Formats: sequence, structure tokens, C-alpha cells
Amino acid sequence: MNNLRCIKIRIEDVMELYDLEFTGQTGGHFEGIGARVAEKLVDKGKRVVGPGRKIRSYLKEIENLSDSAKKRADAFLPFSRGQQPCQTTRKDEEKYFCHDNEAEPIGLDAPRKELVRMLSMSSATLLRVVAIASPDSELARAAYENVQSKEEFTCKVWVTASSNDDDGKRLLKDMIDGLGQQKQRKRLLKDMIDRLGQQRQRGKFIRLAQILRDFLKNKRYIIVIDGLETTGYWNNVLSACPDNNKSNRIIVTTASNRVTNTICQGNGPVYKMRPLDKNSAKHLLGKKVMFPRNVDRDRLMTMILETCEFLPLAISNMGDYMRSLNKTWDYDECEKACTDIGSLLDNNEIEAFRGMKHVVNRSYTRLSVNAKACLLSVNIYFKNLVIENHVINDHVIKGKPLIRRLLAERLISSSPSSSVDGLANECFTELIEQNFIVPVEVSISGQVKRFRVNRMMPLFIHDKGHQENYVTRIDIRPGQDVEPLSQADITRLYLKNSSSESARIGGKASTTHVRLLTYHGEASKVLMDFNNYMFLRVLILENCGNMKNEHLHTVCSRPVLRYLSIRGNQDVTMLPANIVNMRSLETLDTRDTKVNKIPMDVILLPVLLHLFGKFQIILKNKIMFPKNSKVQKVAKFISNENPLSNLFEGKNDFPIESSKLQTLAGFLIDEVPYFVTLLPRIPMLSKVRILCGQTAPNEMVTKDLLKSLKSCLKKEVKDGNSPLHSLTIDFHGRPLNFLDNLEIEPPCLLRSLKLCGKLTRLPRFILPLSDSLEELCLSETNLGGRDLLELRHLKK
Repeated sequence: MNNLRCIKIRIEDVMELYDLEFTGQTGGHFEGIGARVAEKLVDKGKRVVGPGRKIRSYLKEIENLSDSAKKRADAFLPFSRGQQPCQTTRKDEEKYFCHDNEAEPIGLDAPRKELVRMLSMSSATLLRVVAIASPDSELARAAYENVQSKEEFTCKVWVTASSNDDDGKRLLKDMIDGLGQQKQRKRLLKDMIDRLGQQRQRGKFIRLAQILRDFLKNKRYIIVIDGLETTGYWNNVLSACPDNNKSNRIIVTTASNRVTNTICQGNGPVYKMRPLDKNSAKHLLGKKVMFPRNVDRDRLMTMILETCEFLPLAISNMGDYMRSLNKTWDYDECEKACTDIGSLLDNNEIEAFRGMKHVVNRSYTRLSVNAKACLLSVNIYFKNLVIENHVINDHVIKGKPLIRRLLAERLISSSPSSSVDGLANECFTELIEQNFIVPVEVSISGQVKRFRVNRMMPLFIHDKGHQENYVTRIDIRPGQDVEPLSQADITRLYLKNSSSESARIGGKASTTHVRLLTYHGEASKVLMDFNNYMFLRVLILENCGNMKNEHLHTVCSRPVLRYLSIRGNQDVTMLPANIVNMRSLETLDTRDTKVNKIPMDVILLPVLLHLFGKFQIILKNKIMFPKNSKVQKVAKFISNENPLSNLFEGKNDFPIESSKLQTLAGFLIDEVPYFVTLLPRIPMLSKVRILCGQTAPNEMVTKDLLKSLKSCLKKEVKDGNSPLHSLTIDFHGRPLNFLDNLEIEPPCLLRSLKLCGKLTRLPRFILPLSDSLEELCLSETNLGGRDLLELRHLKK
């Protein structure tokens, strides 16, 4: 695995270097950067010392690593030399992956009744398919036994889907054998093998389906397919189950949301397994553990149930563990078990958690690539992580910043039509369904805004990250001058500096391949020298102690940096001058800093998507901007006594239409008010936050703002163009009555509206937004009850 990981890193390096030197782009997007980088990295002499030489070096290293991996495979894997690998049988699979008594049906009465109701619902005679979206099969077993005991089924069979079954033949074989038709299957298949020749495999499936269909055609049956992971052969399997108008039932358990949506489309409902209610959970735990009479039983049970997140399998396994120790449980003992549940789950010698470990590992292997990357990335966020004592505190994580960072790092991918919101919803829904994370804040539309990791999962996630070499953590303490890096290829580095003295880490080769750097603690010029981070894509410098402007001097030297956050550094007052050359930058976050000026050139960076902070958009600043920049040209145009209004009314060649900006959160309109007239000309702008500084805007500014907002809200949805979806106007108690003059013609796609400022009445444009508006926040408005009663007419 280490060789494959190194090969992957080198391939990424080669692609980045090739883009920089030969195409003048990074990641296939950027223009004009290759010549400048080549000029800096390649000597003027004949000897190449820049990207060209490094590309050849990396290609040679990839070749050597591949040869080494092949030799190792030849030595240890006989089938790589032409021998056939041994086939895994069903018994082998059951030996390693199956477990008994996942969770007793105690406490599952309500879910079981709901599932039985789903199985009973129908137009009486049609074939009905019910999917259970849960990796735990005990609920399906309870419903299966309940239904077959109450209703007369001629045939009933329980089969387990195999991950090695590519075409469904094994599943059909197990169904036939479970129905007692093994002899007929063997006899008919023997005759078929003699006749079919090259079409043997396809014919085998067809014949198996025919055997099953013939046997079931006049019978009433119930079939349970446990642990289905793929839909590739579902339609073929379903066609082998005849719909003979006898109210037949098929139950499918799966951990995949994609599988449930496919198999139940038009055939039946999906039951999503939810945590138990408090009373059912207490009942289940009470059957497992006997508490002494002299303790607060409810308090102990609440502590255990909250640790187990009210999940029946976790409660059952925790109860088995507590019962296995044969001791009297008091508060201290319960607290220790709850605190150490991650280590208990990680300990292979503890038999009580065998079922839970199986389900967790199975759920992890079934995660999509995007969801798995999202889960492993929370390793960066674990604060107060103490692996030795197994103590990890809850930490609430914001969803959208995490997705933006993963996109910038190219760890997750999205289609051109998908948004950050859509991708976040896809990843978080999958992780919630598998019980890896718990939502903390959810929007009205169901979007997960913030979440935390399931209390049982941090150590599991940490171990998986360690196996993947996902993140390297370095903590520099006072009096520690040097912290060497033991790993050759570090791709993600979490660096915490608790020392006020000079410190350094590793050497140049140690940080060359770092893609992500998260820095916390005291700022240090030595540690914040980013010249050696050649392939750095994501840089997080948030809430650093005593961080100044000079600590950012080397930030802009990274040609492939895509995500930069300096949030929370109050002593940072200015961005570096060469930030306008960061043509790979996608996200810039300056919130909670004193950076109050952003040059127009930053808005025009070719792939900048998200800009956060509290700033003015300025056109001219001799100190900040390099010569011959777009801002210098605009300033020269203005200095020649051209009317400023002409510039912003589109009567000149100002390239704002080339901006890719989607989020502009936090620009001030009082000191440079004319920028608001540019907003409709930014094609993909969908989220805007407008602030007011020391002085309230005059009448001319408010008119321009209303005109721009009207244009932004009525933009048509088409390729390369997006209407405004989220609008925030924060005037901190100053009047917002001018908004009453905003006229909006339906349809309008605004989903979120936040207003902070004084209002004498509810603005008229709000009620016509009824069809689209999902979130409305009114603060410091002084509106009375009569005005607020009008909001009852909003549909959502």
C-alpha cells in the first residue's frame, strides 16, 4: 500500500508540474502562469533545474516504485505469476464477517410494527418490495418472523448477498437451495453445461432464474435478501421472482441509499432505521444490565444511552460488555466505560463488541469515495485528541467550509452542474445514514449546516486515517527547537506551535509533497516560510497567536494554492501585494481580521469562487498593487477625468463578466458605493452579504443598490449564469426602509433572506417570495406584532 500511495503522490506531482510548465495552467483551469513560473524555476543556461527536470525525476521514481511493487507481488502472491487464486466460499465469508444476535428485538417493537405495516400495505395481491436502509439485519429478521407467523406463506427463504457475486448467480443459487430445490438445480445445470459451451455462464444464470420462476409461479412466498450492495443484477433477480397476484413479499436490507432508491422505484417503500426513542432504549439496556439499587439508575442509563447515540446494536453490545465484567456498576465505572467506548470498540480481544465492529467496518467499506474522504478529513478537526488515554472531546464541524476545502484539495469531485450545497448534502446524508456523524444544525430545507462525529467513532476514524497516512500531527512545545519529520511523503500536515521561541521542522524534502497545512498556535516566521511547500493546495492559518502581516509574505509564492483562510487573526491588517497573482485561488477567507481593503484584481482572479470578510472593494492603492495590473489600468482611466459612473455602467471594457465569483460575503458599500452596480454583471454570483460601515449610504447609493438587486434576482438560470439564492443586508441598526421600494417580478429563486436594520414596516417584496423563500431572518428591525403576522402568508 505504501508503494501505491507513493506512486499516486508522484503522479499528482507530475500532473501539476506539467500543467505549470507546458500548458500554463494548474488543474486544467488557469492561464498565463506557466511562463512566470518557468522563468523563476528554470535557469537561463542550458541545464534545466526547474519543473522539467523534476518531471523526469518523478517519472523515473514512479517506474522504480512500480517495479518494486511488482517484484513484491510476484514474491508473495502466487497467482500474479499465472496461478489461480483460491476462491472465497460462503462458509469462509460467514466465518469472518457474520455475527450472531446483532441486537435483540427488545426495544424494536415500534420499528418492527412500522415495517410490518409497510409489508402489509398494498393493493392486496401485487408483489411488494420493501427496503430497509440499515446495515443491521435484526429488524428485518424480527419483521420477517412476525409476518410469516401471521400470514400464510407457502415458501419462505432468507439469503445473504455476497460481495463476490458479480452477476447474481450465487444469490439465485442460495434462493433455490434455501427452498429445497438443490437436487433439481444440480441435475438441470449438469444437462445445461453439456449443451451450452461458450455461453455457459450467461446460460447458467438464465437457467437458474427459470428454475426459481417455475418453482414459485403458483406459490405465495416471502424472500429476504440481506446486505445487498449493488444494483447491477437487481432487475434480473427481480424478474426471477414471479408476480402471481398472491401478495408476495421481498425484503432487502442495505446500507446504500443508492440501492434503496433503485430497487424500490415503483415497487415499494423504504424504511430508514432511526435511533430508538428514550423509553425503548432504556427498556433494551435494562434487559441487559442490572444496576445496584443505591445509585441513580436514570442518570447512569442516560449517560450510557447518549454515548451509544440510542442505537440498538451499540446499546446491546455495551450491555453485553458491562455484564461480562461481573462487577457492580457505579457512576465512576459507567463514566469510564462511556469515555473509553472508542478504545473498547477498537480492541479485538473484547468479544462483546464483535457485532458492532463488523457493522462499522462493513459500513465504512461501502462508503462512496466522496463520503470516505469527508469522513477521514475530520481527523484535522479533533481538538484535545489524546490517543493514549482514549479521550476525545466533541467538536462541532461546519459543513460547507469542509466541502470547499476538500474540493480545493481535489479529494472529492463533483459534476459541473452540482453546487457546494448539493455535494455537501450528498456526503453528509450518506455519513448520517451510516451513523458516522450526527447533525447538530439543520436548515429548514434539510441541509446539514453543522455536525459532530458519533461518540463511538473518533478512534475508529483516527485508526483509518493512520492506515491511510491521511494526516501527520506535530506539536511543538516550549523549549523544543526541532521537530523532525519521520515520514518521507507527507500530504497533510497539522502543525501546532505552543512555543514562543524559534522552531523548525524537517528539511526541504519533508514538506515538498504537502497538499494541506493546518497551522495553530503561536505565529513563527520560520515555521511560516512556505517556499518549500511546492504543491500546497490548502492553507489554513486560523486564530494564530500574534500573527502579523509579515507572516504572510511567502503565502502567495505557491502557484497551486487554491484555498487560503486567515480567519480570526486580529493583527493582520493587509493582504500581500502579490495576492493578485494567485491565479489558482478558489477560496479566500479574511473574516475576523482587520483586512478592510480588497483590490478589484482579487475579484477578477480567474477561478476565485468564494470571498469572505468585511472589506471595501477598492480600485487604486499605490502601496498594494504591482504595476500594469488591471487595477492600475482602471485607476489610470479614472485619473484621466472619465466619469466614474461610466465605468460601472458598463460603458467601457471592464472585464467583470470574466469573474467566476459565486460567494461575495461581507463587502462595505458606504465608502466605495459604486461597486454595487457591478453585481448583476458577475454571472455566477449566488450569495451576497452587504454591510454598512461608519456612515449610512445616501439616497443615490440606495437607488443603485435597489437597481442591482432587482437585476440579480431576475437573472435567468442558464449556462454560465445564475440568479441570487442568498441575500444578507446588515446595517447594524441603521434604517432599511429603502427596501420597501424594491420591486421583484415572479418567478424569483431567492431561498435565504437576512435583514439587520430598522424597519417601519415589512418590506413589500418579501411576501411575493413565498414560493421560493426557505429561510428568513429579521433582526434589530423594531417591527411590531402586526407586521410579523403578515409572515403567516409565507408558504414555507
